[in-house]
Amino acid sequence: MSNFSNSEKPLWRRIAAPGAFILLAWTFFGLLASFLMFVNTDDERKMYPLSLVLQLSLGNNLLKGVVLLPFIWIFYKVPIPLTDWKRRSALYFFLLPVFAAIHAAVRPFVVPFVLTSPPMPGIQINYAFKFEVALRSFFVDNTWGFFSAVLGFHLWHYARQVRERSLNEIKLEARLASAELQILKMQLHPHFLFNTLNTIYNLVPINTREAQGMITRLSNLLRLSLDHVATETVTLRDELVFVMEYIQIEKVRFEERLRIEQDLPAETLLAEVPNMILQPLIENAIRHGVSKKAAGGTIRISSRREGGRLLILVTDDGVPPALPPSKNAGIGLANTRARLTRLYGQDFSFGLEPCGQGTQVRLDIPFKVRSSSSTPGKH
Repeated sequence: MSNFSNSEKPLWRRIAAPGAFILLAWTFFGLLASFLMFVNTDDERKMYPLSLVLQLSLGNNLLKGVVLLPFIWIFYKVPIPLTDWKRRSALYFFLLPVFAAIHAAVRPFVVPFVLTSPPMPGIQINYAFKFEVALRSFFVDNTWGFFSAVLGFHLWHYARQVRERSLNEIKLEARLASAELQILKMQLHPHFLFNTLNTIYNLVPINTREAQGMITRLSNLLRLSLDHVATETVTLRDELVFVMEYIQIEKVRFEERLRIEQDLPAETLLAEVPNMILQPLIENAIRHGVSKKAAGGTIRISSRREGGRLLILVTDDGVPPALPPSKNAGIGLANTRARLTRLYGQDFSFGLEPCGQGTQVRLDIPFKVRSSSSTPGKH
C-alpha cells in the first residue's frame, strides 16, 4: 500500500504544493543561468540577444520543471514506503535516465537549437543529432536537478507528516480531555442521585405526599441534566435554574432550616460557566454547614465581574471546616477541581476557606459572555 493512501485530499491537490515549488525553483535557476550566460560568456554566445538567452536558459529550465511534474506523481503512486531507502534509491536511479531522455526528446521542439561551434563534416543536424547533443550536454545538470527534486520531495513530505502528526496529537488530546470531562460528570451524577434518593427514602414513611413531590422535582432535575448532558458549559442563568430545582428538593428535607440568598448582577447571568458547577458546592454547604446546626443556616450565592474574570461565591453560616481545605474535599469538590483543570488549565482559582461562622467556596474563572441563553440539546 502506498504511503499516501490515508490522505483524504485528491492526488492533484497533494502534488500541487511540491509541483509549484519545483517550478519556482527551476524558474529561479533559469533566470540565474540566463544572467550568467548574458554577462559572463567569452564565446559567441555573448552576442546573443537577451530574448534568445532567456529561451535557451530559462526555457530549458522551465522545461525540466514541467517534465519533473509526472515524476512527482510517480513518487506518490509507487507502492514503496518512503522509509525503504534501498528500494526507493533503486527506483530513483531507474527514473533518472528516463527523465533525462524525456527532457532530451522534448527539448528540440521547445528550445532553439544553437551550436557554439560548427558541426563536424558530414554531420547532419537532424532530430537524432539534437536528441544526442541534449542528452549528453545536459545529463549532469539533469542528474543534480532530478535528485534535488527527490530531496525536496522527501523534505516536504517529512514536514507534512510532522505537521499532520502535531494536528492529530492536538485532536487526540482534545478528545481525551472531553472523554475525561464526561467521566467526571458521570461520577458526579450517581453521587448526586444517591444523595437525593436517600432523602426521598427517609421521607416516604413520614410524608408520602411530600415524597411524591420530591420525586417530581427529581424528575425535572434529571430532565434538565439530560438536556445538557453533552454540554461542558452553560450560562450562569441556566445553571441557576438547575441548582434551584436541587435546592427545592433539599428544602423539603430541611424546611425553614435552609434559607437561600442570591446576589447575582444581571451582567453575570449570561456568563459562561461549567455545567453542573454549582450543585456540588451547594450540596457541600448543606452537608457540612447547614445540616450541622439545629437551627439550620443560610446559603448565599453571589457573583460579580472583576475585569475579565467571573467571581462566584457560595457562602454558608453553618460550621467552619474542621480540616484544612486540601483535605476537606469529597467526590463533588474533587471532581469540580478536576473539571476546572480540564476546562481552564491553570487559568482559574478554586478554594474553600472559613468565613465568619461558616465556610465560603470561591471560584474565579475567565469571564466569557454568550449572546443568548443556552439552548438545550444544541451545544
